[in-house]
Amino acid sequence: MGVVETVAGLGYLLQKIFLLVAEGNESIAGRRWRIAGWIAYLIGAPMWVTIFYLESNLILLFVEGGGIPSIVLGLIIAIRDRGKAPEWLNTLAIFMTFVGIAISLYSFGGLMTLSQILELGVAVGFLVGTYFLAKRNSNGWLWYLLMNGSAGTLMGIQGYPFLTIQQAFSFAIVAIAYGKAIRSQRHLKATP
Repeated sequence: MGVVETVAGLGYLLQKIFLLVAEGNESIAGRRWRIAGWIAYLIGAPMWVTIFYLESNLILLFVEGGGIPSIVLGLIIAIRDRGKAPEWLNTLAIFMTFVGIAISLYSFGGLMTLSQILELGVAVGFLVGTYFLAKRNSNGWLWYLLMNGSAGTLMGIQGYPFLTIQQAFSFAIVAIAYGKAIRSQRHLKATP
């Protein structure tokens, strides 16, 4: 297991763990966990780009880059503590999300292989999920389930056992985070 694989896996796993801890926590500690989560994401992103390049997952390589504005958007919103991010960054994040999905669909020219289907699942789950979570929309967790399930399967097929296991842990953490977000929303609605 190399450094690239370790940093990629741990960066993205820690992002989910930190955002899980922050979910529903509006205290200063919750804000710090959110900031740490988005920073962990930024640290892991270049390593994933490297892996996708080495495996010739070129669509995911470009999609990963397209998701960077949403990661930065999440970090800025966390730093500002629910403050608004610059509108140009929000627009860029939305634009890059749609561009990334469109490039993925165009590049596939039809879904011919299991790897293509999995790459598309990773692409859509990553881009939409990251944007929703950056905006503190709990539906982002559902998109992350698609992303982690697809990525774990793809990494298993391509011979990355550590990343396959990391994606399985991420899947479980995401499911727990989504449940926590739903409970938190119900609690807020029930509170007069």
